[in-house]
Amino acid sequence: MLSYIFWRWKRESKISKLIIDRNLQNDIILYGYKDREELNKINFMNAIGVGTLGDYRNVFLQRPSLKHREYCGRGIPFFYAGDDPDFHQDRCPFIYKVPLNNDLLDINEIIHWYRTLTITQQEIREYALKHLDWKIKIKQILDRIEM
Repeated sequence: MLSYIFWRWKRESKISKLIIDRNLQNDIILYGYKDREELNKINFMNAIGVGTLGDYRNVFLQRPSLKHREYCGRGIPFFYAGDDPDFHQDRCPFIYKVPLNNDLLDINEIIHWYRTLTITQQEIREYALKHLDWKIKIKQILDRIEM
């Protein structure tokens, strides 16, 4: 399986060292930081997004993550730890929740989940439009203010 890694922080040397130490140079391609325009040019078929994993360290048990919304808007299934109020496993088969702790992730379980997905990129994007669009969010805020 060929993997691609993107990031928004300066950790290339640590990631590169891990890849070299484990002899994974033929399996993982490091893209590094890409801005929105560059990301829009990349085909994300067969991609899995890695959402927030360490929020428990900051006492955030529920947090709406922009990263999750980006994945959803691009039609990318993703996994994360914790709670995000816009994504629940019962109505979002494109998310996979991992334990909110420091335990190692069961990568085989995540891969199994991904391989058994039946939802399409377009269906994930449609969820984003229906539930995450700014018009929807602003309406929810205004409805709460009027209560």
